[in-house]
Amino acid sequence: MGISFGIAMAIRLAIFYYLGRWADEKLGTNPWLTLVGILLAIGMSFHHLITEFSKLNSGGGGGTEGEDNGRE
Repeated sequence: MGISFGIAMAIRLAIFYYLGRWADEKLGTNPWLTLVGILLAIGMSFHHLITEFSKLNSGGGGGTEGEDNGRE
């Protein structure tokens, strides 16, 4: 999950960075739309991460329920 999160975040950052740069060049708002794009990409990435962790937690914890795991 960690590698896929990193790859997805890098792709989102690249896409939103370039969209922000393009919009800044068209509208003359440099660097504001680039920053908005980067913040949106980061927000979307962490929203996805939290959603995935919530799915894992509600799934029963990976089958370790009721096992001793060597602890006393």
